[in-house]
Amino acid sequence: MAVTIDQANEGIRNLETLVHAIKNANIKLDKSTPIVLVSGFSGWGEPLLGTFNYWGGFEDLPLALSKEGYTIIVVRIGPFSSNWERACEIYAQLTAGLYDEPTIHPCAPDSKINIDFGDEFPEKYGYSRISKTKRSILFGGLPSGWEWGKNYPAHFICHSQGGNTMRLLAELLDGTHENLHKEYFPSVNRQNWIKSIVTIGTPHKGTTITNVVQKLLPADAIDLITRLMVSVTFRYPRVYDLQLDHRGIISAKPGQAFLEMYTLLKPLVKLWWEGPRNLPPHNGFYDNSVAGVRELNNMAYQPSPYIYYFTMSFDATQEFPDEHLTADDVATFPIFPLNILPGPLKLLGYTSASFLAMLSRLPGLPSAASFVKWLVQVANNHLRPLGYFSQIPVPGRLVPRPDMLPLLLVTAVGMGGWESSQKANLIALDLPPNVTSKEFQANDGVVNTASMKGPNDAYILDGTTFAVQNLASFPLSAKLKGIYWHMGISKTIDHADEIGVFTEGETFRQVRYMYQLFGELLASLPSAENSWSALQPKL
Repeated sequence: MAVTIDQANEGIRNLETLVHAIKNANIKLDKSTPIVLVSGFSGWGEPLLGTFNYWGGFEDLPLALSKEGYTIIVVRIGPFSSNWERACEIYAQLTAGLYDEPTIHPCAPDSKINIDFGDEFPEKYGYSRISKTKRSILFGGLPSGWEWGKNYPAHFICHSQGGNTMRLLAELLDGTHENLHKEYFPSVNRQNWIKSIVTIGTPHKGTTITNVVQKLLPADAIDLITRLMVSVTFRYPRVYDLQLDHRGIISAKPGQAFLEMYTLLKPLVKLWWEGPRNLPPHNGFYDNSVAGVRELNNMAYQPSPYIYYFTMSFDATQEFPDEHLTADDVATFPIFPLNILPGPLKLLGYTSASFLAMLSRLPGLPSAASFVKWLVQVANNHLRPLGYFSQIPVPGRLVPRPDMLPLLLVTAVGMGGWESSQKANLIALDLPPNVTSKEFQANDGVVNTASMKGPNDAYILDGTTFAVQNLASFPLSAKLKGIYWHMGISKTIDHADEIGVFTEGETFRQVRYMYQLFGELLASLPSAENSWSALQPKL
């Protein structure tokens, strides 16, 4: 069935054009290489309440792709865990060679495998090195004897934090990080285990949603976070699995009350959220921040020349209407002195209001947008002492599109008006290098649009320049690796829409089509060559 792509969704349109070029070049598609789906922050593996999928919402994107002949593996990794923990979970699940069927009960006893988090981080952050993790879910079939490795690599399609998790895993596989985990990441380069990485709405340069959320949290955030974590973990099977058992955040034993669990877990939650003294936090919230991703980018400075990379960006904001005050705005203002005149004298009040509204158009006088910002700041001044939160986000240059998921509106407003306030030697500490506050304000409700195209501008190229003809021959195909091919920006899709969650019908059809197109693109990529690309960064 033909899908009409909205004109504003340039990224998906460019992807469609690229796939059509591949078809016109008669490049054979090979669907035998499995596609691994890597979820983002707060992502879950099995359907919530048995029906609601991370990949597709009430629809099922992995199932849809498997019906088109692809083998799909859904890894089930910690929704709020650090990139290190998630990378270890992916490695353990894919090398175990054991998979659950989509219909298996997520809490089945035999649905767990061993995992080793290494010495380095468990020792620093006080959690168990050896624990259990879930198996991945397999849609479709793998060839007999399939074992993840250089002879059987995999494609990876990643949403949000999942992209940074995979960038870390690719870096760990380069053979230079044995000091972190000699069992999982010994001194041998195995990056050719990864054939391609697709990132969808990934914060490659971090996201300012972490700054916005910090200001929304109450003074005793640990109390709130602990109560939420105990609530979802309290009974087994869990309605939402945090997968933090190795941190001691476990379900209650028979006879234990909620408050008893709260008291037991609060110190552990505090350590997980804040980190030990003199160390940054070791969780997904920090790892998605600008500071957290800066650490990742310092470690994984350049892409692997063994891997094809494709990125897709999204923007679900629009300009704040810079309109002037109307007569109704002035007349209904609480302290406007003439709005209390009785009877016919009210006409005088309205006439005066119309005159004042016209005066507001004079240069230098506040617009309606400025007035709204002032009102929010006044509200913050009066509500902050009550202890509700640190700050309601102040509207800025950009505000959400009217079709954005309501749950994302507050964060989108805050990110759309975010201004850096932390500087050291004239360098903004809460912005990526060489990016201004204005450039970083467009967002999809969770991730800044400018962060999505890739981590290092020296290795990012326009996806419309991807040389399809080079796919047919080596070494030309190798020159397409080690580059972040940015497909463009789609502007009718928010962060939840990117995975089909709570997505309106027409938008969902475009999102599903995007995944189908990525499937065809990945199937066109030639087999991995054990050779380094000669690509040099653009300096």
